[in-house]
Amino acid sequence: MIKNISIWISLFALFLITGCSAVHPGHMTTYKSNVSYEIFYEGSMIHSYVPSYYPMRVTDDKVIISFVVDLGYDSIGFPFIYTDSRITESTRPFREFLVWSKKPFIKRQETKKKMMAGTTWDVVYYREENDLKTQEPLFLLVRHFGYFYPDLIYAFTVTDIEHLLDDVYYVKYCKEHGLPL
Repeated sequence: MIKNISIWISLFALFLITGCSAVHPGHMTTYKSNVSYEIFYEGSMIHSYVPSYYPMRVTDDKVIISFVVDLGYDSIGFPFIYTDSRITESTRPFREFLVWSKKPFIKRQETKKKMMAGTTWDVVYYREENDLKTQEPLFLLVRHFGYFYPDLIYAFTVTDIEHLLDDVYYVKYCKEHGLPL
């Protein structure tokens, strides 16, 4: 009996240890970024009086970048962006959005699409959208909380996505040249 209990406890502890170590990327330092966001509701952005900025978190080895807003009960953010050989794949949705945003409004309306945001079990995804009031192209980050709660949708302008890519490539430059952030 005691042997069975100790086996179950050790298996449970092993499960907890392996699960936690696989998810944690290491120590991350938080920096201020110029990537602002607004809430997207019923076809357009809701502008607040005080702009909200995504904090940029970077691992000590400058390989992983994370833009995450902690909501207290949960968080919403972009999946990890890598500055190593995976940078092209990590930044692909943002670069595709910038190309799409240069098209005329009518063409954008016809070609907007949903993009997966990585391996997050379809909880977070990206979407291209046009603001119905201003016809401005928007990059949407959608966080699906479940069937009983509405999705939280953050809107980013072309300028915000350009700032995000600038921050990512600046971190990559600092990593390659051994410079501090």
